[in-house]
Amino acid sequence: MRPPRLLRLAIATLGLCLALPATVGAAAWTVAEGSAIRFEAYQQGAPVQGAFPRFTADILFDPDDLAGSRIAVEIDTTSVTTGHKDRDAVVRSPNLLDVERWPSARFASARIEKVGDDAYEAHGELTLRAVAKEVVLPFTLHMADDPRDLSLRRAEARGELTISRLDFGVGQGEWASTATVGDKVVIAIEITATARR
Repeated sequence: MRPPRLLRLAIATLGLCLALPATVGAAAWTVAEGSAIRFEAYQQGAPVQGAFPRFTADILFDPDDLAGSRIAVEIDTTSVTTGHKDRDAVVRSPNLLDVERWPSARFASARIEKVGDDAYEAHGELTLRAVAKEVVLPFTLHMADDPRDLSLRRAEARGELTISRLDFGVGQGEWASTATVGDKVVIAIEITATARR
């Protein structure tokens, strides 16, 4: 005896659902032009601004699925610039970033937490000069439909963290002293990214 038509339809629907791949909550985001990773250090008490123009980011993010979200950023340290040719050469030298030996730095999140309205913290590991340290990157995030393409969502993230350069070995020889260059360095992110809805 054949099962009733409604039951056959339900069985077929269930089979189709089981055959479909599971959807991933966190969407993949593409970093847009104009995004930046900057830093600020102090030389003889005066602020010195710099940036890393070249970097890549692997971002999976959904505010409703933070457990499935992750952030991984690879920074090309050879691209460092402070707007001064001689100073850039010193920053790239073996006594500071030593970009020939370690041409990249990396941040990888272990977990992301919401701490307020549009406010988050990315807990993870920063690796610089082959030294890995646990850090927390607080950031604000604003998401909206992209007015130029309604099939996209647009996100703007801003955040900063302060690190000790000496903790990462950025300061060998005469640069191990903080008399000229301070130990604290503020790293700031300004990321704009898009994802398919």
